[in-house]
Amino acid sequence: MMAAYRSQADKGQDRGIYAAAMCWEGLKGFFERLERFRLLASYLPIHELIYRLYEETGYYDYVSAMPAGATRRANLDMLVEKAAAYEKTSYKGLFHFIRYIDNLKKYNSDFGEASVVGEEDNTVRIMSIHKSKGLEFPVVFLAGMGKKFNKQDVHGKVLIDPELGIATDYLDVEHRVKTSTLKKNVLRRKMELDSMGEELRVLYVAMTRAKEQLIMTGTDKSLQRTLEKYSQVPLVDGQIPYTILSEAASYLDWILMCTGKTGNGLRVLVDEVPLADFIGEELEQQVLKKSAKEQLLKLDLDQTYDAEFAERLGQHLGFAYPHAADVTLHVKMSVSELKKMGQLTDEEEAEQPLHRCLPGRRRTAEQTRRQSLSHNPMVPQGERRTTVRWSFCHLTRSIARRMWSTGWSSL
Repeated sequence: MMAAYRSQADKGQDRGIYAAAMCWEGLKGFFERLERFRLLASYLPIHELIYRLYEETGYYDYVSAMPAGATRRANLDMLVEKAAAYEKTSYKGLFHFIRYIDNLKKYNSDFGEASVVGEEDNTVRIMSIHKSKGLEFPVVFLAGMGKKFNKQDVHGKVLIDPELGIATDYLDVEHRVKTSTLKKNVLRRKMELDSMGEELRVLYVAMTRAKEQLIMTGTDKSLQRTLEKYSQVPLVDGQIPYTILSEAASYLDWILMCTGKTGNGLRVLVDEVPLADFIGEELEQQVLKKSAKEQLLKLDLDQTYDAEFAERLGQHLGFAYPHAADVTLHVKMSVSELKKMGQLTDEEEAEQPLHRCLPGRRRTAEQTRRQSLSHNPMVPQGERRTTVRWSFCHLTRSIARRMWSTGWSSL
C-alpha cells in the first residue's frame, strides 16, 4: 500500500501512512465511519457513544461469541456504566474520559471483572451477614459462631451516650487513686446492652437466610463446661430470661442456651467434633517442619556427611559458563543503539595518541579496511568520519617519514 501510494504521490504531498490509507479503496469506508464517530463524540454523552460503537461495529456480538462471552459482555456493560458515572462528575467529554482511563492504567487501578453470577445459579457464595440481607439460599453455613463480641468501646476512659451524657473515672490526686464512677458504670452497662441487641439482630438476619438447612459452626475452648452451664436454663413464659441472654460473649453462647433440657423443642442439634479431626494432618506437618528445622540448626557445618553429594554440589555451585561473553550480545539492535555505539567508537579512536601514527608502526588490516571504505559512497557517515581520521593519521605518518629521511632527525 505504501509503495503504490508513494509511486503516485505528487511532489510536496504527504507521503505518510495516514495519507496512503486515506487513498486506499479498501479503507475508505473505515475513515468515513471514523469521521462520523468524531462528529458524534462532539455532542453525544460518552456512554451513548460507546453503545453506538457496540451496535454499528458488531463488537458486542463478536465478543459474545468468543470463549467466556458472558463475562466479556458484562465487562463491556461495566465500561458503559463507568462512562455514565463519569459523566455525572464535573469532567465531560471523550478526551477527559480517556485520560481518566489512562491514569487508572498508570497507577494499576482496576475495577475487576464484572460479575455474571445470577441469583438462581448453582454456585457457592461467600459473603458477610450484612451483605446477605434480603437474600435466601437453600443451604447456609454460618461460620465463626465462637468469635467473641467486640466490647472495646465500653472500656474507654471517657464514655459518651446521647441520652445519659458523658462519664469518666474519678481521680483522687491526693491519695493517687482512680476508680470508676457510678454514672460510668451505668453508661457501660447501657452500651453493652445496646451492642448485644445489635448483635442479636445480626444473628437473626443470618439464621433466616436458609430455606431448607442451616449449619452453624463454632469453636469453644471448654465446650463441656459451657454445655453444663446452659443445660438447666429456666424459661420464663417460654423464653430465656433477659439476664441470662445478656451474659453471652458470642453467638455460640446464645445457640448453646437453646440446647438444654428446656430447649429440645427448638430442633437445634449439637454435634461435637474434635479439633484434631480437622487439623490433625496440618499439625503433623507443622511438627515435622519444626523437627526438621531443629535438626538443621544442630548440624555441624564443618563435617561432611556425604562426600559424593558434596563433590557433586561443589561442581554445580562452582560451574563457570564457558561462553559467558556471548550472553551480553544483543539479538537485535535498534538504529539509535548502533549510532550510539558508533559515536563511542569515534570518541575512543579520537583519543588515541599521535605516536601510534608515527613511522615504525605497521598498518593493520583494520586500517586498510577503513581506508578502502572512505571512498565508498554507501558507507554510513559515522563510519566515514572514522575512516577520515585514519586517513589523516596515515598522511601524518607519511610526512613524518619524509622529514625523517631529509635530515629532520638531526635537529
